Amino acid sequence: TTAPPTTAPPTTTVTTAPGPNGGGTQVSNSIASVTLPSGWTKDSVTTSDDLFVDGPDGVSIELYSARQASSFSLTTYFQNRISQLSQKFPDTKVCGQAKQARLPGNGPAGVMAPICLTLTSQNGPANPVVIYEFAGLVQGSGFLQLFVAGIVTPQSLNSNTLVSVVNPVWQSVHWLQLSGG
Repeated sequence: TTAPPTTAPPTTTVTTAPGPNGGGTQVSNSIASVTLPSGWTKDSVTTSDDLFVDGPDGVSIELYSARQASSFSLTTYFQNRISQLSQKFPDTKVCGQAKQARLPGNGPAGVMAPICLTLTSQNGPANPVVIYEFAGLVQGSGFLQLFVAGIVTPQSLNSNTLVSVVNPVWQSVHWLQLSGG
């Protein structure tokens, strides 16, 4: 007989797997897995339900999911998100039109809203960024599952560069709680 494990499994794993360009690093937690091309890394703040990856040109991606009450809405999510960010970054605002959009990979349909704010660090320069925040809901049995994908990018980064940097990662997203994709 085999004894049960005495320690909990790690909340995140990093393994090498073929990526979209013939190589890369597969990064996953309990929420999602992505393949990172050269120049991308898993951020140390990653937890079991919040996956952060950092890429070139100051771009990063966050993938998050959480169970919500059946009365929860995307309007509520975005209101709470703006409020939460405003507490730390007073200049936070929606800086463009929210629109219907699909989350990456096998993610659900939802809404994308651009959020602008200025990141500051102690003794560091101010860094104006845009967060392209995608959120979608999937009906569970008596609850809703929230899925969030955010792209954080310097406001100064041109859109063609942003698309070329993000696309390989974005296309490789696999939400582990959803079938398909």
